[in-house]
This record gives sequence, C-alpha cells and structure tokens, in this order.
Amino acid sequence: MSTSRREFIRAGSLLALSAGLSLGLAKATLSQRKGAASPRNDGNIEIPQQSKRDPIFHMSRQTFTPYLNTTFLVDPGYRFPLETELVKVTDLRSATDQQRNAPGKDCFVLTFKINGEETLKQGTYQIRHDALGVFELFLVPTANKQGELFFEATFNRNIP
Repeated sequence: MSTSRREFIRAGSLLALSAGLSLGLAKATLSQRKGAASPRNDGNIEIPQQSKRDPIFHMSRQTFTPYLNTTFLVDPGYRFPLETELVKVTDLRSATDQQRNAPGKDCFVLTFKINGEETLKQGTYQIRHDALGVFELFLVPTANKQGELFFEATFNRNIP
C-alpha cells in the first residue's frame, strides 16, 4: 500500500507533536523537587471542616492496634450487618520511617476476616465497633495462599 506525501507529512507532524507534548508533561511531572510548592500547593493547604468532622480523620494505626482480634460490624446496606474480625494491622511505612518513628506519616493496612461464608464486593461500607463508634471504610476483597477471603482497608496519608 502506498502512502501519499501529504499523508506521510501529516502523520509525521502528528507524531512529533504528540511526542513533544508527552515529553513536556513527563518533564513537568518528573522534575518536581521534594517539598517544592506547585501552583496549587503553597504548602499551606487548608483541610475542609467536613473532613475534620469525619471520625476516620482522627484515627491512626495506633487507634486500631489495641482492637486486634475484636469484632467490627460491616453494614452492606441491603441486609443485616456482617460480623468481621480485625486480624492484622500492617505498618507500611519504610524501614527508615519506622526506625525514626517519623511524625506526620500514616501508612498502614487493616485486614478483616468475615465470620462465616458471607462476602462483600469492593466498596465503601459503614463500620461499627463498640469502642471506636461508627465510621466508613473502603474495603477491598483479598485472599491468602490458602484461599481464605479477607477484606483490607489501606491508609496512606500525611497527618496534619
């Protein structure tokens, strides 16, 4: 199949233009310095009041650790709440941050096991606990090597 000179020049121009745009975006994205202010972030971000009123805003890894092996009720919204057990709290901070006990970083995973044969889809659910109260978590189904079903909630944030 032959390509006309006009089609060849048009295709080459579009290719060069798209390559230039993607390189420009890559440079803008990858050349940011750590801690550098961007046009949208001057380092003084105001946290919305609505976020501060959410119970989960004040919860950290240390909040959940004392409640390992206790019952949490998950409300699927269409039937009775399901009983789950908090079986693991995994610290995901780097080894350096863990050794320094770096303030301001909170990165962990809560792993829940449902008691019984019930299951949930990935989504946001209302959680109830006798000591922690009512809050919402985004739960993702996972399985271990033995095929047991678990649900995980991942936290990765800076603490103000």
